[in-house]
Amino acid sequence: MKFTAATAAAVLAGSAEAFWRMECRGRSGLARLDPLVNPGVASSHAHTIFGSSGFTESAGTDELLAGDCTSCAVEEDKSAYWTPPMYFKDASTGQYKIVEQMGGMLAYYFLNYAPGEKKITAFPHGMEMIAGDTNIRNFSVAENDPTSQAALSQKAIGFNCLNYKASAEPSLHRHNMPDKAYLDANCKDGIRAELMFPSCWNGKDVTSKNKMDHVAFPSNVMDGSCPEGFPIRLPGLFYETIWNTAEFEGVDGEFVFSNGDPTGYGYHGDFITGWEEEFLQQAVDTCTNLSGRISD
Repeated sequence: MKFTAATAAAVLAGSAEAFWRMECRGRSGLARLDPLVNPGVASSHAHTIFGSSGFTESAGTDELLAGDCTSCAVEEDKSAYWTPPMYFKDASTGQYKIVEQMGGMLAYYFLNYAPGEKKITAFPHGMEMIAGDTNIRNFSVAENDPTSQAALSQKAIGFNCLNYKASAEPSLHRHNMPDKAYLDANCKDGIRAELMFPSCWNGKDVTSKNKMDHVAFPSNVMDGSCPEGFPIRLPGLFYETIWNTAEFEGVDGEFVFSNGDPTGYGYHGDFITGWEEEFLQQAVDTCTNLSGRISD
């Protein structure tokens, strides 16, 4: 789809509680690559990668912008979005099979203001960040210190049980991966993995050593007030991926992500902006579409 600066105002949303869905229907890669955590070398586990064809083991914003194409719906979005894939481990054979990723992935851009705020700032050139912690296997941080950034990070992970004949669950309702028996009995249309990124920025650094400390979550994870030291509001980035767990109904085994996590507490995602900053800022400032559809 052609998406130019001249038509940005008719395509993207830019008012309080506005949003748009960036559809990324095809993967640009499935590989042990992670330029944020393991730059220049093979990463510790595989990732499903969406976005710019310029993605490599050492890519940054400049390399993404130089890519020939993107697997996402808007050709001006050369960003990179990646998460660990899900596998099914067959109990009888011990073999792993990758679970089908249905419809690629969606990257939502939420434009949520807190009371008194008047501006959302486009991702600056070079912005990169990670949401989630690959090493976590329980919910203890969120239970013991519910308002800390570590707790908000755990609450930013969700696993939505899909059954289109039943009532829909709210986003970020369940923070762990249901077990196989529950999935078989209740999630007839698969499981939707959800991940919210921080949307508050310190206004100075486009990265940090752990790819997290330069950004922070607002008080309600998806919205709310930004903490002290993080005065700049960014678009709220939210990943959705549907996994076809129903394909394995009745088969003995377990689901596990590529980082070895069967619990879901260690689910995580990475982002490097591939937008031209001025173009994205124009869209955020001037557009007022509440449908979420880029084509509107």
